[in-house]
Amino acid sequence: MNIKPTFAGVLADFDTIFDANSRKITIFGGRLRTASPSEFVVSGIIAFVAFVILGLFSLYTSRRE
Repeated sequence: MNIKPTFAGVLADFDTIFDANSRKITIFGGRLRTASPSEFVVSGIIAFVAFVILGLFSLYTSRRE
């Protein structure tokens, strides 16, 4: 039985630290084990990109007034 995770499930797994050490997900064409250092790097990159995009959006909306 091969269950593929949804995008929301993958994002939730990025932030799950407790009791998720034995589960694996396939992302970006390779293996990424939950609670591994690479998971935290990917999660940090996603958070940084979201912060930059939201910051640029707020600058754009503040200039419109």
